[in-house]
Amino acid sequence: MRMVYRLFTVGLKQIRRDGMLLFLLPAPFLIGMVFRFLLPWADQILRREFSLTLEPWYQLSDAFLIVATPSIVAAISGLLILEELDEGLNLYYTVTPAGGRKYLTARLLIPMLWAFPCSVLVLVLFSLTAISWWQLLITAFLGTVFGGTLGIMVVSFAQNKVEGLAYTKLTGAFSVGLPVVWLFRPPYQYLAAWLPSFWIGKILVELKPTTVFIGILVTFGWAIIFWKRFLTKTIV
Repeated sequence: MRMVYRLFTVGLKQIRRDGMLLFLLPAPFLIGMVFRFLLPWADQILRREFSLTLEPWYQLSDAFLIVATPSIVAAISGLLILEELDEGLNLYYTVTPAGGRKYLTARLLIPMLWAFPCSVLVLVLFSLTAISWWQLLITAFLGTVFGGTLGIMVVSFAQNKVEGLAYTKLTGAFSVGLPVVWLFRPPYQYLAAWLPSFWIGKILVELKPTTVFIGILVTFGWAIIFWKRFLTKTIV
């Protein structure tokens, strides 16, 4: 456990030296603050000037926060791993007690364990709709697994940190399942059912056992698919 702590603190020091990664740390709270205050203000203007309202889309903004928070944390972890791969540190860790599970725990497990309560806190502070605790906990959990999956996907396919930045931007496309829930009615919306983000949005709209079960299957299915490639790439 002491070695895991050392690896984790080394990672924090690397983040502190990287301005971009350091900026990403408070990003979920900054985004939540913008949504919490900007959307109601814009809604007031639209109501007054055009008799329109943004309220039906408040739930979508909450869903976006649930997905964005762990995705940002995973992006930081993924880019940090890629930086260490660029520098050949993974080979060093492989032949030391810091390799293997300890490395994965410090670089992936601990950040994602932190991402879960962080997601819950962001929603508690900045949610625009009434979300039950069950909905909040389930969607935050699935969002954390989904965010972690996007992180290992970036590491799996990117050859270096620069490519990692590009892939991180592209992974945003996998969140397209969120607006589909609100833009399309059944059965057409189920064309996006292969995306974990779709089920996160669906659970926020209707909390049903079948919805939760399928959401878990799809989300963990994605994680399993990319996990083996991730392990092969890092060789820790």
